Amino acid sequence: MTRPLPWTKLWGRDIHDPGLLDLTLAERGIWWSLQALAGECDSDGAFLNGDHPMTLAQVGRSLHLDPEAQVVLETLVPKMVEKNRLGWDASTLSIVGWDEAQYIPWSYTPEGIRERKERSRQRQAAPPKSEKRKNQRETPPHPTPPPRGRGRGRVERSENVLRRDPSKGADPRDYTRGKYGHLVKY
Repeated sequence: MTRPLPWTKLWGRDIHDPGLLDLTLAERGIWWSLQALAGECDSDGAFLNGDHPMTLAQVGRSLHLDPEAQVVLETLVPKMVEKNRLGWDASTLSIVGWDEAQYIPWSYTPEGIRERKERSRQRQAAPPKSEKRKNQRETPPHPTPPPRGRGRGRVERSENVLRRDPSKGADPRDYTRGKYGHLVKY
């Protein structure tokens, strides 16, 4: 099985970062390449070859820079140190704030994803807590709307029962409220 390729988070907000806007296009390209190289070195933003710090010449060779671009790299490093983007720790060059920029929450790691999927599968396999589902609630029958005096017919009261004259309109007791509040005939 092949080893997965190293990857690095590059933030889109850096395109609009005032600290990077005054760099030339060549300097910006080298800056992005430096971030990719730091991810490949896998030493928390430090430019190391194994356990040994890389010189600027070694960094340039790792980035496949020609002699003109090597000069750009050598002018870029002091600018980025001044802007607190790069730092020197003894003789080791490193990117400042690398850990915060590259932080991955545990839930996004393969172990976290695996655990989240297992919990979800366990919930799906568990029997339902009740036989009724959320959307299958028993609803009480809607009361028959009372007939209104002004309408299709004259309302007559006989023996405490409301009745409409059939020749004047439909009997309201033949209707109930539908799912969306409209009247539906039984």
